[in-house]
Amino acid sequence: GAFFNPLQRGPADLFQPEFRATRKSEIDDRLKEIAAPDRLRRRVLENLAHKRPIANHFVTWGIMDPALVETTLARVPTSHLVAIFRRLLRDLKHNRSGFPDLIAFPGTGGYLLAEVKGPGDTLQDNQKRWLRFFVEEGIPAEVVNVEWT
Repeated sequence: GAFFNPLQRGPADLFQPEFRATRKSEIDDRLKEIAAPDRLRRRVLENLAHKRPIANHFVTWGIMDPALVETTLARVPTSHLVAIFRRLLRDLKHNRSGFPDLIAFPGTGGYLLAEVKGPGDTLQDNQKRWLRFFVEEGIPAEVVNVEWT
């Protein structure tokens, strides 16, 4: 089995190369579900309600604001979510880092992923890879340089 005790935050092979191949059918089914907005919304809201006490490597359910989740589901195209999940799944061990710091929801609609950099802070290689991926996929993202005054 993939779970050996109730305190495990994920399957034992989660960050191993064979993780995706071992679960190909289940993962493909879930990606199809994510691509369907109504099914995605239902699944996310169910998980938000029922998974709060369960720890995992990717979501801290307890701090999730339902209104923010609803806004995300309304504004982020499912095609963008599927593309992001596919990239993550290619190599969870390495692709789980470097994702932008913030998501913004402008008053004009849509969304923007923002990587925040302060003075002297530079983009790491994993952040550059994510930003290139966003350009390739048409996912709105940018680097926001901030300065203290």
